[in-house]
Amino acid sequence: MPILVKPIIRPRFVNFIHKYKACNSQTKMKNICLIEDEENIVELVKLNLEIEGFKVKSFQNGMRAKEAILEIIQFDLIILDVMLPEYSGFDLCKDIRELSDVPVLFLSAKGIATDRIHGLKLGANDYLAKPFDLEELILRIHNLVSSKIDVIKPLMIARTIIAKTGHAIPINWKYAIVPKSPMEQPKRHHIVL
Repeated sequence: MPILVKPIIRPRFVNFIHKYKACNSQTKMKNICLIEDEENIVELVKLNLEIEGFKVKSFQNGMRAKEAILEIIQFDLIILDVMLPEYSGFDLCKDIRELSDVPVLFLSAKGIATDRIHGLKLGANDYLAKPFDLEELILRIHNLVSSKIDVIKPLMIARTIIAKTGHAIPINWKYAIVPKSPMEQPKRHHIVL
Protein backbone atom coordinates (compact mmCIF):
# COMPACT_ATOMS: atom_id res chain seq x y z
CA MET A 1 0.00 0.00 0.00
CA PRO A 2 1.51 3.36 -1.07
CA ILE A 3 2.14 5.98 1.55
CA LEU A 4 0.48 9.31 0.90
CA VAL A 5 2.72 12.23 1.69
CA LYS A 6 1.45 15.74 1.85
CA PRO A 7 3.85 18.02 -0.04
CA ILE A 8 5.60 20.68 1.99
CA ILE A 9 5.21 24.15 0.54
CA ARG A 10 7.61 26.67 1.90
CA PRO A 11 6.06 30.04 2.86
CA ARG A 12 8.58 31.95 0.74
CA PHE A 13 7.52 29.97 -2.35
CA VAL A 14 3.82 30.60 -1.59
CA ASN A 15 4.50 34.35 -1.37
CA PHE A 16 6.26 34.16 -4.73
CA ILE A 17 3.24 32.41 -6.31
CA HIS A 18 0.83 35.01 -4.91
CA LYS A 19 3.01 37.89 -6.15
CA TYR A 20 3.37 36.22 -9.57
CA LYS A 21 -0.40 35.75 -9.90
CA ALA A 22 -1.05 39.32 -8.76
CA CYS A 23 1.40 40.74 -11.30
CA ASN A 24 -0.03 38.72 -14.16
CA SER A 25 -3.66 39.35 -13.26
CA GLN A 26 -3.24 43.12 -13.38
CA THR A 27 -2.99 44.91 -16.68
CA LYS A 28 0.13 46.89 -17.47
CA MET A 29 -0.11 50.48 -16.27
CA LYS A 30 -0.69 52.71 -19.29
CA ASN A 31 1.40 55.82 -19.82
CA ILE A 32 -0.20 59.04 -21.03
CA CYS A 33 1.52 62.17 -22.26
CA LEU A 34 -0.41 65.38 -21.58
CA ILE A 35 0.73 68.39 -23.61
CA GLU A 36 -1.26 71.33 -22.26
CA ASP A 37 -0.26 74.88 -21.31
CA GLU A 38 -3.06 75.68 -18.84
CA GLU A 39 -1.78 74.65 -15.43
CA ASN A 40 -5.22 74.15 -13.81
CA ILE A 41 -6.28 71.77 -16.60
CA VAL A 42 -2.98 69.87 -16.30
CA GLU A 43 -3.53 69.39 -12.55
CA LEU A 44 -7.19 68.38 -12.94
CA VAL A 45 -6.62 65.89 -15.76
CA LYS A 46 -3.41 64.47 -14.26
CA LEU A 47 -5.01 63.89 -10.85
CA ASN A 48 -8.08 62.17 -12.28
CA LEU A 49 -6.07 59.99 -14.67
CA GLU A 50 -3.76 58.91 -11.84
CA ILE A 51 -6.84 57.96 -9.80
CA GLU A 52 -7.96 55.88 -12.81
CA GLY A 53 -4.61 54.04 -12.71
CA PHE A 54 -2.73 55.82 -15.50
CA LYS A 55 0.80 57.17 -15.32
CA VAL A 56 0.88 60.77 -16.62
CA LYS A 57 3.76 62.95 -17.80
CA SER A 58 3.03 66.52 -18.85
CA PHE A 59 4.64 69.16 -21.04
CA GLN A 60 3.44 72.77 -20.90
CA ASN A 61 5.30 74.06 -23.92
CA GLY A 62 5.05 72.99 -27.57
CA MET A 63 8.77 73.40 -28.28
CA ARG A 64 9.80 71.29 -25.27
CA ALA A 65 7.40 68.58 -26.42
CA LYS A 66 8.88 68.73 -29.94
CA GLU A 67 12.40 68.35 -28.51
CA ALA A 68 11.26 65.25 -26.59
CA ILE A 69 9.30 63.74 -29.49
CA LEU A 70 11.21 60.44 -29.48
CA GLU A 71 10.20 60.01 -25.82
CA ILE A 72 6.62 61.14 -26.46
CA ILE A 73 5.92 58.58 -29.19
CA GLN A 74 6.63 55.78 -26.68
CA PHE A 75 3.50 56.67 -24.65
CA ASP A 76 0.22 54.75 -24.95
CA LEU A 77 -1.75 57.96 -25.60
CA ILE A 78 -1.00 61.63 -26.24
CA ILE A 79 -3.47 64.32 -25.11
CA LEU A 80 -2.62 67.44 -27.05
CA ASP A 81 -3.76 71.07 -26.91
CA VAL A 82 -3.83 73.03 -30.17
CA MET A 83 -2.79 76.45 -28.88
CA LEU A 84 0.57 75.83 -27.23
CA PRO A 85 3.35 78.36 -26.63
CA GLU A 86 6.18 78.38 -29.21
CA TYR A 87 4.92 75.44 -31.32
CA SER A 88 1.38 74.61 -32.45
CA GLY A 89 -0.37 71.41 -31.42
CA PHE A 90 -1.35 70.88 -35.06
CA ASP A 91 2.33 70.99 -36.11
CA LEU A 92 3.28 68.69 -33.25
CA CYS A 93 0.58 66.19 -34.30
CA LYS A 94 1.97 66.25 -37.85
CA ASP A 95 5.48 65.51 -36.48
CA ILE A 96 4.15 62.69 -34.29
CA ARG A 97 2.35 61.09 -37.25
CA GLU A 98 5.57 60.99 -39.25
CA LEU A 99 7.11 58.77 -36.57
CA SER A 100 4.32 56.86 -34.88
CA ASP A 101 0.72 55.69 -34.86
CA VAL A 102 0.28 56.35 -31.14
CA PRO A 103 -3.30 57.53 -30.42
CA VAL A 104 -3.65 61.33 -30.23
CA LEU A 105 -6.57 63.09 -28.58
CA PHE A 106 -6.87 66.84 -29.13
CA LEU A 107 -8.20 68.72 -26.11
CA SER A 108 -8.62 72.32 -27.21
CA ALA A 109 -10.59 75.52 -26.85
CA LYS A 110 -10.64 75.69 -30.66
CA GLY A 111 -13.83 73.72 -30.98
CA ILE A 112 -15.37 74.93 -34.22
CA ALA A 113 -15.97 72.35 -36.93
CA THR A 114 -13.10 73.49 -39.19
CA ASP A 115 -10.56 73.09 -36.37
CA ARG A 116 -11.88 69.66 -35.41
CA ILE A 117 -11.80 68.53 -39.05
CA HIS A 118 -8.27 69.90 -39.49
CA GLY A 119 -7.06 68.04 -36.36
CA LEU A 120 -8.62 64.77 -37.51
CA LYS A 121 -7.16 65.18 -41.01
CA LEU A 122 -3.70 65.56 -39.46
CA GLY A 123 -4.13 62.11 -37.94
CA ALA A 124 -5.65 62.69 -34.51
CA ASN A 125 -7.85 59.84 -33.29
CA ASP A 126 -10.27 62.07 -31.38
CA TYR A 127 -10.99 65.75 -30.71
CA LEU A 128 -12.69 67.11 -27.59
CA ALA A 129 -13.48 70.83 -27.25
CA LYS A 130 -13.08 72.82 -24.03
CA PRO A 131 -14.96 73.18 -21.77
CA PHE A 132 -15.32 69.42 -21.49
CA ASP A 133 -17.01 66.92 -19.22
CA LEU A 134 -14.35 65.07 -17.20
CA GLU A 135 -16.21 61.76 -17.31
CA GLU A 136 -16.49 61.98 -21.11
CA LEU A 137 -12.74 62.69 -21.38
CA ILE A 138 -11.89 59.67 -19.21
CA LEU A 139 -14.19 57.40 -21.26
CA ARG A 140 -12.61 58.58 -24.50
CA ILE A 141 -9.16 57.96 -23.04
CA HIS A 142 -10.10 54.42 -21.97
CA ASN A 143 -11.46 53.73 -25.47
CA LEU A 144 -8.33 55.03 -27.20
CA VAL A 145 -5.90 53.24 -24.90
CA SER A 146 -7.74 49.92 -25.13
CA SER A 147 -7.84 50.08 -28.94
CA LYS A 148 -4.18 51.05 -29.38
CA ILE A 149 -2.25 48.88 -31.80
CA ASP A 150 1.39 48.71 -30.75
CA VAL A 151 2.98 49.75 -34.05
CA ILE A 152 5.64 52.39 -34.51
CA LYS A 153 6.99 53.33 -37.91
CA PRO A 154 10.74 52.77 -38.01
CA LEU A 155 12.79 55.93 -37.89
CA MET A 156 15.35 56.16 -40.72
CA ILE A 157 18.57 58.05 -39.95
CA ALA A 158 21.51 57.93 -42.37
CA ARG A 159 21.05 54.37 -43.63
CA THR A 160 20.13 53.19 -40.12
CA ILE A 161 16.73 52.24 -38.77
CA ILE A 162 16.00 52.98 -35.13
CA ALA A 163 13.65 50.21 -34.03
CA LYS A 164 11.00 50.54 -31.29
CA THR A 165 13.31 48.58 -28.99
CA GLY A 166 15.89 51.34 -29.35
CA HIS A 167 18.34 49.19 -31.32
CA ALA A 168 20.10 50.88 -34.23
CA ILE A 169 19.86 48.62 -37.27
CA PRO A 170 22.45 49.45 -39.96
CA ILE A 171 21.26 48.83 -43.51
CA ASN A 172 23.41 47.25 -46.21
CA TRP A 173 21.42 47.56 -49.47
CA LYS A 174 19.42 44.31 -49.28
CA TYR A 175 20.19 43.23 -45.74
CA ALA A 176 19.72 44.63 -42.27
CA ILE A 177 21.70 43.49 -39.28
CA VAL A 178 19.11 42.82 -36.57
CA PRO A 179 20.44 42.04 -33.08
CA LYS A 180 18.00 40.13 -30.87
CA SER A 181 19.71 41.50 -27.80
CA PRO A 182 22.68 43.82 -27.24
CA MET A 183 24.91 40.88 -26.19
CA GLU A 184 24.07 38.64 -29.12
CA GLN A 185 25.91 38.48 -32.43
CA PRO A 186 23.85 40.06 -35.21
CA LYS A 187 22.29 37.89 -37.91
CA ARG A 188 21.46 38.96 -41.45
CA HIS A 189 17.81 39.11 -42.45
CA HIS A 190 16.09 40.21 -45.66
CA ILE A 191 13.89 43.24 -45.17
CA VAL A 192 11.67 45.16 -47.53
CA LEU A 193 12.50 48.87 -47.65
